[in-house]
Amino acid sequence: MFEEMAGTGLTGATLVDERSDKVGTITDVLVDDATLEPRWAVVRYGVRRHHALVPVGELYPAKDGAVVTRLDRELVHHAPRFHGDLPDTTEAEHYYHLG
Repeated sequence: MFEEMAGTGLTGATLVDERSDKVGTITDVLVDDATLEPRWAVVRYGVRRHHALVPVGELYPAKDGAVVTRLDRELVHHAPRFHGDLPDTTEAEHYYHLG
């Protein structure tokens, strides 16, 4: 499913949750160094432009061109934040119980 979205470009897409609440804007996609498979979407949200990572396995395309996450908006907004340099993804893996 991600491959379908990757072809249209995720960067700049609006991210919403399954209740259609806006989560933020996808600003980048991080790939796994070993497999080169997409692993994380970098999502910018809020007035202060916080950034959080969202697992790409939790994303799917909406019919209107947006991207939907299976994760609740509040869960993403409470995920570990970062500013500037990209973080070590270990903290996000633990937060989403992926590690």
